[in-house]
Amino acid sequence: MLTKILLFPVIAAALIGAVFSGSAGRQKLPVITYHDTVAAEDAANYKGNPYVVAADEFQAQMQYLHENGYSTVTVGQLYGFLYRAEPLPPKSVMITFDDGYEGNYLYAYPILKKYGMHAVMFLITAYVKDSDQVYDRKGATSLSWGQIGAMKDVFEFASHTDNLHKITGNKSELTQVPLPTAQADITASLSKLQTKDIFCFPFGQHNAKLDKLLRQDGVKMAFGTVENYVTARSGVYALPRFTISPDTGARVFDRIVACTYKPSNK
Repeated sequence: MLTKILLFPVIAAALIGAVFSGSAGRQKLPVITYHDTVAAEDAANYKGNPYVVAADEFQAQMQYLHENGYSTVTVGQLYGFLYRAEPLPPKSVMITFDDGYEGNYLYAYPILKKYGMHAVMFLITAYVKDSDQVYDRKGATSLSWGQIGAMKDVFEFASHTDNLHKITGNKSELTQVPLPTAQADITASLSKLQTKDIFCFPFGQHNAKLDKLLRQDGVKMAFGTVENYVTARSGVYALPRFTISPDTGARVFDRIVACTYKPSNK
């Protein structure tokens, strides 16, 4: 539980005020990402899985953001920040989800809606079902298009490929298939979605040729998996973010969103 996180609001507020003062060129945006959320009583079924967060922990994190005056950033605001140097609101954070799990419809969505928050979900579009699935409390269940439609008041839905979210050895298939195959997959995924300006690379892997394909398809921004803050100097096809796992403690979460955390990869 996020038992200690409310001990630091005054310190965090002061630090954020310093980070977000002035022009967009000096701003740092924390982008946090989740994968699946599950009921607290089911969390033991996913012990050791770094991509599944219990709903009570997610609730505590979102409550902390809400009570401490954070604003959640949209795709349009991110575009304005990166391409037009438009400053973001003070204490901004961007919330993203990867893959497209039904647990997020059942648990994350109502929590985000309760606190008036916005998020972006990157879908593996070939995995989305035409009808609702029986929810598996011990394994991943994919979203349906109906559930996606019901969440559009909170989420923007963008591409995480159509059917190339796979890895062989330590290499993403998107980086290994012939370019026409990669382009066909990306185009197919984008055709199913309204949000086409942003993309998420599977496993964070990309190269110049894939960046060019995205540019040709009108995609303006893409996320990887390197942990850091988004700034005006970030490469638009290699945007960093922070993965939130069950092991992300209250103090670390506080420091990430306060822009005071030092990534281990730096």
